[in-house]
Amino acid sequence: LGSNQGRARGLHTQSPPQVTEEVASALSSASPASVAAAASASPCTEAVPAAVTASVAETLNERVAQFICSAAEIPPPLADSWTPIVMLQDMIYNLHMGYDVPWYLAIAGATAAARFAMFPFVIMQHRSTARMSNARPEMTKIQAEIEELKASGQMTRERQMEFAQKNAEVFKKHNVNILHMGIPFAQMPIFVSFFFACRSMAERFPSLSDGGIAWFLNLAQPDPYYVLPTISALTMLVTVEIGSMGNPSDAQSKRMKTFMRGFSFLIIPLTASFPASVHTYWVSSNLVSLLQTGFLKIPPVKSFFNIPKVMNAEEQAAEARKTVEVIKPVTYARNPKEQGRNK
Repeated sequence: LGSNQGRARGLHTQSPPQVTEEVASALSSASPASVAAAASASPCTEAVPAAVTASVAETLNERVAQFICSAAEIPPPLADSWTPIVMLQDMIYNLHMGYDVPWYLAIAGATAAARFAMFPFVIMQHRSTARMSNARPEMTKIQAEIEELKASGQMTRERQMEFAQKNAEVFKKHNVNILHMGIPFAQMPIFVSFFFACRSMAERFPSLSDGGIAWFLNLAQPDPYYVLPTISALTMLVTVEIGSMGNPSDAQSKRMKTFMRGFSFLIIPLTASFPASVHTYWVSSNLVSLLQTGFLKIPPVKSFFNIPKVMNAEEQAAEARKTVEVIKPVTYARNPKEQGRNK
């Protein structure tokens, strides 16, 4: 038996790739009836019933076909395999093959994993937004004073320094960090890479054509019924509405909310031509974002993560009426003798 296994291994290693491909092609294209007939003709299967032989042949035929399909989808080594797009595609592929899940679940799982990994940045963003919202009334008052002085022509360098110091005091009072306002832009490369990775996955993995479910079986083609673009828009709209709950409705917030509402419905016709794989990513991302936004709206959760309470309109108006104490800079004469004479 050992010598036979050794000879078999030798024949396998000596077989050229063309022969292996021809054998695999023949096995995959052979019908179960022909394989069963060949098996029944063998002296080793004289005592095996024909029904059992046909069943084994059919199972073998399916397994060979699955092996050939999976082997054909092994991602080839790319020269730009270090790029984020290819790395994300490989991650989705490993989820698909390693855990034997459909393509749509692999895309959703990779998206959810990335979203939860960025949850600390979401907390920092909510914390920074709440602090900036509480500081906005005082900053608006300072800006109005600056515009008034500029219009009257009374703005001097000393007054500019005073207003700059007032802004600094307001930021310090509410613990506002300007650098934290750029957190959404820091996450942008990941979202953009996910978009291009899902959009071009069918070029590397043709089996996306049947990796969907229900009405969107073909992930490489757009949703024929526009259901996924609609779900994506609705989940985005609900996220905006929940995120704005409890926030003061000032003019800037109203304009931003109106813009996001209109944009939520505008993306339906703008993205209807994208493949279903992209919308699978968007719907999964929006659902996780909606879950995180609702979770961070719970008062005990906000207190645990040190997210300050956003003041209502009355509290903000009372805060804006308060004056910020400014320490005026001390000035000295250029010449000490002149300073003595002035005294």
